[in-house]
Amino acid sequence: MISKTTVIAPTPSMIARAFVVCWIALFAAGFAMMLKLCLSGTLKAVFFDTTSPLTSAAMVGSIMGITYLGFAICNSLLPPFIDALNIKRVLFVGLLIFNAGIAVMITAVPGSESAYQVLWTGALLHGIGWGCIESVVNPVVPSLYPHDKAAKLNRLHTSWPLGWILAGLLSITLEKYEFGWDYMFALAFVPATIALIMMFFVQFPPTERVTNGVSFKGMWKEVALKPGIFVLVGVMFLALACEVVPQNWLDIVVGQTSGIKGTWLLIYVAIAYFFARSIAEYVLKKVHAVTILIFACLAISLALIGLAHSHSTVQTLLAAALLGVGGSLLWPNMLAVASERYPNTGALGIGMLCAAGMASGYVFVPWVGGLYDGFKIEAAGGAEAFKALVPDSAEWLKVNAYAAVKSFELFAVLPLVLALYFFVDHRLVVRKKSKGNTVCHSNFAGQ
Repeated sequence: MISKTTVIAPTPSMIARAFVVCWIALFAAGFAMMLKLCLSGTLKAVFFDTTSPLTSAAMVGSIMGITYLGFAICNSLLPPFIDALNIKRVLFVGLLIFNAGIAVMITAVPGSESAYQVLWTGALLHGIGWGCIESVVNPVVPSLYPHDKAAKLNRLHTSWPLGWILAGLLSITLEKYEFGWDYMFALAFVPATIALIMMFFVQFPPTERVTNGVSFKGMWKEVALKPGIFVLVGVMFLALACEVVPQNWLDIVVGQTSGIKGTWLLIYVAIAYFFARSIAEYVLKKVHAVTILIFACLAISLALIGLAHSHSTVQTLLAAALLGVGGSLLWPNMLAVASERYPNTGALGIGMLCAAGMASGYVFVPWVGGLYDGFKIEAAGGAEAFKALVPDSAEWLKVNAYAAVKSFELFAVLPLVLALYFFVDHRLVVRKKSKGNTVCHSNFAGQ
């Protein structure tokens, strides 16, 4: 299981360049995802509200959700093999696929028979490229800074919400000048292309698994001998749904309930992400990661109810802040729990959790879209009655607001159930371990 490996120590300049490339690549992923979230309502209106009014929300949900499937595929297959495939090559190809997905999406023509398939295919490629990026940056940064992992991973993953903030502000600004959705989405080429160019001037060290001499076979054996890791994979599948579903539907749902532009709320949520992740490392010195997960799930559930029934700016902002804080804490602390309980599963174990988390987006985002469509038809009095409504009329807005409220109310049950699970886990597992002075420290930051 242990073999001797000779590795040339990276120079400080090599480390700095490699980190910057990882930071920009992850920034590009966050930037593109925010643009897609900001434009979800526009895609629904431009492509599907007139051609497929009964299923328009579900169709947009499928396009948004397939991105997460692409991510999940990569994180199911790549993490254990990135050293063998060459880390630099994996990231380079991932960035190319990432840009290819964006290029395909912006070629979609409203009203054409192929519009849905083109958008769906582009979103899938975008997700695969994003998955390649994450498959590299998460294990590479600890190998760059083996004695300062937590701080550097937290610094790395601040790029994700910063990408959100910049993309959101650009989206709002360009909308005022009536930029087309395709031109706006094409902005995602910029940071990804910068990272691609920088790839020619950087080298990456091998991951810690290689430098520490842990064999490839050893990782797989650990997973086979510790089936409890699969319980965490299942929990991750449900937990990440609590993060990605509200993000993907915030622009559409909140716009129907409070009238506040959803893009502003996404920016606001990103700011909450940034600050919550910045202080999480210090909080973990005082409390267990499972305690934070309980708080995160309760915060998300309360935020969803608050957003669904918000009719004032103050209430909406408070609920959005809760949503941002809660959502930001799920990914890193789930990885922290897995790292504590199953450390020898290495990149394979972390990759399994990441894949499960993003696969939940593929399942739950379109599912909520289906709920939304069902509720709006119910409120209108049937499919034919909804078809007869004039888009943006008072009655049309009323039935869509009803669908938004009911969708978030129903989905708010899931984080409550998870909070109960984590409470039981804390009582049965964490408290027992605490008697042996076992403390969970997070060496991983969320995306």
